[in-house]
Amino acid sequence: MRAAAHAARPRSAAPARIALVVQGLGETGGVDSVARFLLEQINRSAGYRCTLAVGLPMSSRSPSSVRIASPRSWALSPGTRQVEWCGIPSVEIGAMASELEFQRYLPRAAIARVLRDVDLVQVVSGSPAPGYALRGCGRPVVLQVATTVAAERVAELREAAGPRRAWTRAMTAVTGHLERAAIAAADAVMVENPRMLDFARSIDPQARRIVEYGVPGVDTSVFRPHDDPGRRFDVPPYVLGVGRFADPRKNAAMLLRGVAEARRRTGVDLRLVLAGATPPGDAFRDAVRALGLEAAVTVHVAPTRERLAELYRDAACFALTSDEEGFGIVVVEAMASGVPVVATRCGGPEGIIDDGTDGHLVDVGDAAALGDRIAALLSDRERNAEMGRAARRTVLARFSNDAAFRSFEGVYDRLLGLETRTPT
Repeated sequence: MRAAAHAARPRSAAPARIALVVQGLGETGGVDSVARFLLEQINRSAGYRCTLAVGLPMSSRSPSSVRIASPRSWALSPGTRQVEWCGIPSVEIGAMASELEFQRYLPRAAIARVLRDVDLVQVVSGSPAPGYALRGCGRPVVLQVATTVAAERVAELREAAGPRRAWTRAMTAVTGHLERAAIAAADAVMVENPRMLDFARSIDPQARRIVEYGVPGVDTSVFRPHDDPGRRFDVPPYVLGVGRFADPRKNAAMLLRGVAEARRRTGVDLRLVLAGATPPGDAFRDAVRALGLEAAVTVHVAPTRERLAELYRDAACFALTSDEEGFGIVVVEAMASGVPVVATRCGGPEGIIDDGTDGHLVDVGDAAALGDRIAALLSDRERNAEMGRAARRTVLARFSNDAAFRSFEGVYDRLLGLETRTPT
């Protein structure tokens, strides 16, 4: 997979061709958001075009894979099927014995075959293991990752029992080995948070490959501050949370307890507004009732991007209470909207927020600290406004679409030996 060193050469008239290889192509969530960000920015750039998307299915039931439990599929090789994604040529390439998680991460000849007409491969994945499938593909590979599978599965392993727990632990251990091998084989590794930066560098202490931050950006013309910031304190003010709150990793119970604590401290009729693709679930509703917050909680299911931007702008503050978060694009969207953020130290936020300057960080599970920070932001409007302005400045400098893509573009230039262009 390691690309040969290139001497600097002038950029030709024809843009270099990039293939996006995406874990679970088309599935909703953070990976798809990063892939769409890169597709848009690559095709807006002067020197690159995304000409192909390749999906590596993460479900054992993918129709392109051969399954142990499906005798009808035994006579087939892992398939390549055309799929629809963002209007560009897109294929999904299945795996052998897909019930075994590690099989989905192994190289196969079909991958190298479909990549033969591109100049560079950009892998977008939650954890590094899918990048191992690109080993030997014959093209420079940039691996963009957010977390490790072990970190992702802390809550799952805590709740699992018996054979399921043993199976999950075994698959996690094997996948962890492939993660390290994928990082070791990549030409460049782009990470989303300080923990992953340390992890990737520990695998390559001699710095033989590029290891840098590579995060998605946000559209700062859509996610922007309110023309009248004082409106955010109109009665009743609210805390905003955005995410998949049925996922136990989002720790919705901590968010509820923190809001209840802020209400108690301030005496303000503070509300909690949630937005997400799906409803939070029965456990969340039970927790709302237990805290007596039925009249204080509003849920918006699948809001449009424009409506979501309005919810950010009108919030008194934003809260993220995850146990683990590879990046936290919702944190950046809130900050771009000029809204101060209180987030847990769960991975991604530590690489975004300067604690006490453009937001606050609290320990995972510390609902009392969360309530304290929210109460302080409600009680001091001037401090709230200044922190919101600082948050906006941080996003413009580091996390706007243009600023975020510059890291990727610089890595592509280095791997392909292209002359550094003058920014447009």
